[in-house]
Amino acid sequence: CTTTVPSTYCEVLEAREAELRSMLSDKPAKHSSVTFSVGDVVLHKRYNYTCVIYGWDTVCSLGSAWEERMGISQLEFRAEQPFYKVLADDQTVRYVAQENLVATRSLFIEHRDVGKYFCLYDGERFVPNSALRRIYSYLDT
Repeated sequence: CTTTVPSTYCEVLEAREAELRSMLSDKPAKHSSVTFSVGDVVLHKRYNYTCVIYGWDTVCSLGSAWEERMGISQLEFRAEQPFYKVLADDQTVRYVAQENLVATRSLFIEHRDVGKYFCLYDGERFVPNSALRRIYSYLDT
């Protein structure tokens, strides 16, 4: 942290970045199979909730026990499709298969964790904060 602000600010910022890194793996480039981007507002087709994407994996990474419990084998593309980490408008944090999401008109999502990942909503999408942009470095290109 390079600032003249007291060091506690830097410590908090660094702790947040470490927390983000532990939850998300580095993504230097957007994979061709990934349809949506970090900051996009999307709609869940089946459960009709609106959410903002704060991360993604090219395939499901939560393991076979979770996949079985969630019925992932019933999906057309099963676990072999991108899964998105989302903040939903019902205040939940979810992990969603790409085939269950559809683009929608952008709305501001009221979620307690929005400020943890985003610094701004520009009317179209959420703008990732510096910690999230470090993980998804392709966002800066």
